[in-house]
Amino acid sequence: MNERQNILVVGVDEGTYGEIATVLTRNDFAVDRFPTASAALELVTLVGFKAIIVNHPLKTTPLDDFLAKVKEPGSASHDALVGVFVSSKNPADDLGAVPDGVDIVIGPYGGQPVRDQQLCKLL
Repeated sequence: MNERQNILVVGVDEGTYGEIATVLTRNDFAVDRFPTASAALELVTLVGFKAIIVNHPLKTTPLDDFLAKVKEPGSASHDALVGVFVSSKNPADDLGAVPDGVDIVIGPYGGQPVRDQQLCKLL
């Protein structure tokens, strides 16, 4: 029997989470959700996640600071794949440049089918 993969979802509002929950539950991932990055910082260093899905902008912690903590040597989630949700149709509007450590930017461009495809690429 395969072991369930741990996925962490950080700072993603209820509506957006509802859009991705189908993909996550369909694939039987073990999902932990935190409303803020500051609440998740200790967890990412202690628990190894397969993937981390993080909203941008975060409310309590700069994205670069959160990613630095995730990717620091000794972090249990150092090898986690990272997907960042953005709200605009042009990720450069939100991020400027994609920060180091981000594997995929997931945005509203292309609608729900494209968002699901982006999420599946990450997972």
